[in-house]
Amino acid sequence: MQMIAGLLFGIGNLALLSLVNACRDRGWLHHRPTEPLVNAGIGMWVFKVPKPGSPASRRVLVGILVAGSGGVLIGRSEVAN
Repeated sequence: MQMIAGLLFGIGNLALLSLVNACRDRGWLHHRPTEPLVNAGIGMWVFKVPKPGSPASRRVLVGILVAGSGGVLIGRSEVAN
């Protein structure tokens, strides 16, 4: 599992590096807040860490919602436009 997680993390980092050139300035602000959402989502739904239905998984879901709403606010802000 750790090797698979490391492989996915490495692929994600390489993809992010290739996106940096395409997403300079404005695009960077839109993509950056989604990284924790994707990482937490993969951890919960693919690797089942933390266990589904546990109090820790509920905290992670709340964190995903808070981070997602923050990403939306950044994307919609005047600074990003």
